[in-house]
Amino acid sequence: MLLIPKNKPIRDKKHLEFIRSLPCVTCGASPKSDPSHISIGNGKAMGRKVGDNFTIPQCRVCHSKAHSTGEITYWDRFGGAEDASKLANMLYLVSGDYLEATREIILWKHRDR
Repeated sequence: MLLIPKNKPIRDKKHLEFIRSLPCVTCGASPKSDPSHISIGNGKAMGRKVGDNFTIPQCRVCHSKAHSTGEITYWDRFGGAEDASKLANMLYLVSGDYLEATREIILWKHRDR
């Protein structure tokens, strides 16, 4: 039997702290945000959480709505899960940079509202 190794999801406590320090990307509420994992299309499997590199900042209310509504339905109202994943990826690339780069990414997410 051939066993194919699974990619281990990224676990990054410093990045999660960075995400908590940002405003909510869906409503703009001030930090402290919840790190919201975007699981659609990012390797979620039974009993397996996606990596911390697929997190975006959300206030507790928006994070709860995403879970109660269902991820697909919820993210469809905000440009789709693919858009949320792109945002998560951009935030991971600038993780820890509290300067202009992060501000521009958050503003980019709110561009069409």
